[in-house]
Amino acid sequence: MAHWDYAANESLDPEQIGVSSSRKVSWMCPQHGSWLAKVSKRAAGTGCPECGQVNRAKNRSRRGLLKDEHPELVAQLHPTKNEHLDLDKLTSGSRKKAVWVCHERQNTPPGCSHAHEWSASDRTGSAKREGTGCPFCFGLLVCLCNSLAVKAPEVAAQWHPTRNGDKRPDQHGAYSQKIVWWQHVSELTGQVHEWKASIAGRVASWNVNNRLSCGQCRREEHLKLITR
Repeated sequence: MAHWDYAANESLDPEQIGVSSSRKVSWMCPQHGSWLAKVSKRAAGTGCPECGQVNRAKNRSRRGLLKDEHPELVAQLHPTKNEHLDLDKLTSGSRKKAVWVCHERQNTPPGCSHAHEWSASDRTGSAKREGTGCPFCFGLLVCLCNSLAVKAPEVAAQWHPTRNGDKRPDQHGAYSQKIVWWQHVSELTGQVHEWKASIAGRVASWNVNNRLSCGQCRREEHLKLITR
């Protein structure tokens, strides 16, 4: 077993210990000596903590300055709310929180005066997953003008009046992945249908298929067709 500290663990037989064991034992690093860790952690790939610190420091030293590598992000830094940041030292991938402001304000309804302003860290890392766009423009953060109530009032009208607590459709973006309760009356049977679905999924269904019905409605429609 790699790095097993036979001297410190002389009373233990590594062949008799399962890889999922939560027992703490000693391990030997050729560079930094002995350290304690659970067997399960080592089996999952956790290594010498001092080696990890050294490697993280090396990775940080390789990073360039944000202003050199991502000038487009520097342009989005709030001009008065980032006094704690030094652009001559701020590296790409830094986990320091900053306040950002969007100047493009895409998908903003006419007359909206709400600032697209938010706090976040390491936007260069999240860019690989989510892009570097403004979360207000994408409907992930909400002002009154890009809420579900404004962007998709037909969908918002089916917001369940009691099962979503004190949450309202004007508090959620139209592209939010949050799952909430919905309610409407079936046109075929007059019954009240209640179901849970994501806000983004309902808006997409409305935008693409012009459909506001739920799964139960579609089952009723199918049953009506096959029983004619």
